[in-house]
Amino acid sequence: MKPKAKITNDKTSKLLGDNKRKPRVRNEEAIKLVGNNMRKIRESKGLSMEKLAFLMDVDYAQVANMEHGRTDPSLSMLLNAADKLQVTLAQLLDKN
Repeated sequence: MKPKAKITNDKTSKLLGDNKRKPRVRNEEAIKLVGNNMRKIRESKGLSMEKLAFLMDVDYAQVANMEHGRTDPSLSMLLNAADKLQVTLAQLLDKN
């Protein structure tokens, strides 16, 4: 059986270059900072990870992974967490 040809056009070729994706850049320091801030704020409000996950309408593992710095949360996830923790996004990103 003959292999199917890969279909590309000029726009796709220019955008993708040599069709290799660059590795995603993660700012580990920022990810851990947000997770630590999230945990401190959550604990100061007397919330468990389970309760925060319930309020955010996400799985417990998502909250745990964010707090432990294992995942790079999206902006919408950070805004959701800030809203449910009743803090600003700036407070989640604060370096103090």
